[in-house]
Amino acid sequence: MRRIVAAGLQSLAIMLVAGLFIALVSGELQQQRLTLAWPYSGEPYSNPLLDLLLPSLPAMLLFILFACLVRNTLATLITFTLLAFLAAFCVCMVFAGAFGATWTTGEIVRELLLDHLQLLALALLPGWLMLLIFQRRSA
Repeated sequence: MRRIVAAGLQSLAIMLVAGLFIALVSGELQQQRLTLAWPYSGEPYSNPLLDLLLPSLPAMLLFILFACLVRNTLATLITFTLLAFLAAFCVCMVFAGAFGATWTTGEIVRELLLDHLQLLALALLPGWLMLLIFQRRSA
């Protein structure tokens, strides 16, 4: 039970990474510099927490499943990184309309994800730190 709770807390870092990434991308696209800015979705009753949680939820659940089955720290870090990339992609799909009128999936991958990998690496740093802190406490 303790392992499931620790994995659940660690999975919240995936949502943190996705949120930081979309805020960094939005800040760079709006102000052409390294800053945080939350994208305006245009929906009148949108909730930023739900806009971030729902696209990140599949990656978070997959991470909980993996973290409960595997105890290797390096494998957990690699899986966290890949699932955070997946969550960032899903969040970019939700907020793509805030950056322009129409986006194809290929354009989202190329222009929002691959062109901003340095921002994803920057967003991953607090996620890795949070993951390792909870990894040490649950061991």
